[in-house]
Amino acid sequence: MADPARRLMMPEEFFAWQTAQDGLYELVDGVPVPHVKMMTGASAQHDRATVNIIATLHAPLRGSGCRPTT
Repeated sequence: MADPARRLMMPEEFFAWQTAQDGLYELVDGVPVPHVKMMTGASAQHDRATVNIIATLHAPLRGSGCRPTT
């Protein structure tokens, strides 16, 4: 929930403000949100698919100098 005393930014104001920041931000409902907090966790289905792909690639890549990562 946004702080009621905080004034919300308009897109033009946010873009001007963003250029002076060290990190990346997203404007969400008028409030700048740091980039690191924008990504949500993977779904259980996505996680299972990732594990299956890594498990499938593990043995064929062994000794090749390559390895699967997430």
